[in-house]
Amino acid sequence: MNLLKKCLKNFIQWPLCIIGIPVYLALAILSKFQRNKLKKPKLVWGPVPLISNKYWSRSLEKADYFSRSFVETVYAINRKSDFDIIFYDFIPESKSALLEEVLIILRPYLVLPTILWKFDIVHIPFSGGVMYRTILLRVEYFLYYLSGIKVIVIPYGRDFYQYSRIADNELKHALLLSYPELALQESLVRSNIRFWSKYADCIVGSFHLDGLGRWDVLPYVPFMIELDNWRPKESEHSRDGIHDEVRIIHTPNHKGFKGTEFILNTIE
Repeated sequence: MNLLKKCLKNFIQWPLCIIGIPVYLALAILSKFQRNKLKKPKLVWGPVPLISNKYWSRSLEKADYFSRSFVETVYAINRKSDFDIIFYDFIPESKSALLEEVLIILRPYLVLPTILWKFDIVHIPFSGGVMYRTILLRVEYFLYYLSGIKVIVIPYGRDFYQYSRIADNELKHALLLSYPELALQESLVRSNIRFWSKYADCIVGSFHLDGLGRWDVLPYVPFMIELDNWRPKESEHSRDGIHDEVRIIHTPNHKGFKGTEFILNTIE
């Protein structure tokens, strides 16, 4: 069934590629000539709806850059207002599950021209840019190259981990607890890492190192929170662990990988 769906999705895309590739090539070449290198570059972040894309983009806006987040969907834990452009802004979501699977493939073909024409630097994970679900997942980079767009790759986890190359078996075990399906996708992940390690203009490493042959910037943790939204309580309270009970909240997306059991064991 999965193979049939894959064949159907590829079949649907070929007419789009025949029409789209010449258009994309012309747009890429034209955009290179109209690109103003004297002004601050325009930045785009996506396409995976990581909340970090929101924070990265907004922090660069505060630094007086034109910066936007383009994401394919919104996770249940987030809001539409967290991101600037969502792919289904181009084609609305369908109530039909089968039709929506097709639209997920088609929407990037409408998003790509905006990226090529309007932006100067794209920030993506190793899984790829806006076309990563399509048969143009590798062609996308060469369109960026022709248009003079720079590519910065920042791994976040699912796009990067190759279980057979993780040196720390405790880390591997924790990943298998929460993401066992990634063990079946290692060849694709490895292919993506090899491709972007060769062609990306900049790779931001972090604690994602096992199996990464190159990095250009190495912060330990590139992820951030918006400090303006967090304030300590100004009023004192009695919850100090002596006079009253301390309350701790731990809300990970995957408790196996994020270590909730160790917090609970420690408290007990």
